[in-house]
Amino acid sequence: MRIGVGVKPRFVRQSAPFQRLAIASLFALVLTGCGVSREQLEAAGTFGQSAAALATGTKAAYAQAAQDELTVRTATYVVLSARTDVDDPTPIKNRAYRTPLVRLGPKDIAGRYAAAAALAAYGEALATLLDSKTQEGDLATASDKFTTALKGIPATTLAEAKITTADIDFVGKVITTAGDLYLDYRRRQVLEQVVPKAAPIVNKLCSLFASDFDLEGGVFATVFTNDIDDVLASTERALSRRGGSLQDRAILLPIYQQTTSIRSKSAASFQSLQEAANSCVKSNKTLAKSISDPTTSLQDIIDFATKAQKAYAVVNSSIGLK
Repeated sequence: MRIGVGVKPRFVRQSAPFQRLAIASLFALVLTGCGVSREQLEAAGTFGQSAAALATGTKAAYAQAAQDELTVRTATYVVLSARTDVDDPTPIKNRAYRTPLVRLGPKDIAGRYAAAAALAAYGEALATLLDSKTQEGDLATASDKFTTALKGIPATTLAEAKITTADIDFVGKVITTAGDLYLDYRRRQVLEQVVPKAAPIVNKLCSLFASDFDLEGGVFATVFTNDIDDVLASTERALSRRGGSLQDRAILLPIYQQTTSIRSKSAASFQSLQEAANSCVKSNKTLAKSISDPTTSLQDIIDFATKAQKAYAVVNSSIGLK
């Protein structure tokens, strides 16, 4: 599967340099003086890369879940059809097996894709701002991409994330510059404006993903995995009652094996993405706080970098990101 969201998270492909940046540069911080320090600039860059990696993994997981959901629904129909002792044949008679288990249709997926794109665009905007070669027009383009991505999120998804149009308009007005970005202090001044003001929206985006991928108390991941468990249980019952038939075993065993694989891979991806999304919320708050309080520990940002890289690796292992 080829998934691409916004800026490519370079640290995923270059883990050693990334670890040196995130750990060697940030672990031994001594922040003094006024304004944004070099270490805070590096922390913001690390956060931006981590956010982009989370966005990429999140989009890929949604896309894969949509494909897996179709496979599971097909399996449901085949398993129920193969059983003569079906407890409730109603799903077959009224074709309820065609109803999606969770909201993974084109409209629903589009909203989640747009939310992931907005998070990635924010990471790209930070990276653009922190690049010493950035000109005013470059930042304007990157910031426009962020606000455009936010405005592209469907109203239903914005409501779920508790993001208002006023929030979006406010951020759009904040991410501006008066030029002179070739001067280091100007980039620091812009960062001081952008991070605290964008933090509420970024928190809401990451909170949306954390809720979606919660295997126990959420909706999306919880319903998805529970329905897979139901299919596995039905397949096990069918095998125990009709397993003596070679024809039935030839039909049911591959379904059981495929569904078990989907269950294992999706659970691993969902759990790692939820951990990274929760860490995103925490580290985003830390980054915003550090702008006004340079004595703030940036350990949360290091933790987010580690969790985002892990989530990307897990999703990549399960799906195959390119």
